[in-house]
Amino acid sequence: MSIIYLYYQLLIVSIIAGVLYLTLTLLSSKTLLFMSAKWHYYTRVFFYFFF
Repeated sequence: MSIIYLYYQLLIVSIIAGVLYLTLTLLSSKTLLFMSAKWHYYTRVFFYFFF
């Protein structure tokens, strides 16, 4: 396993995390109407815990 492969995997994970974060941020204005603040809190905690 080369170091380039490791950096490639880190790049992919970073891109996925960025897309998920932007999606959650953009949808939070719409989901505030339907879901509680508790739901928003736990989705962010879940996201920060795994990424």
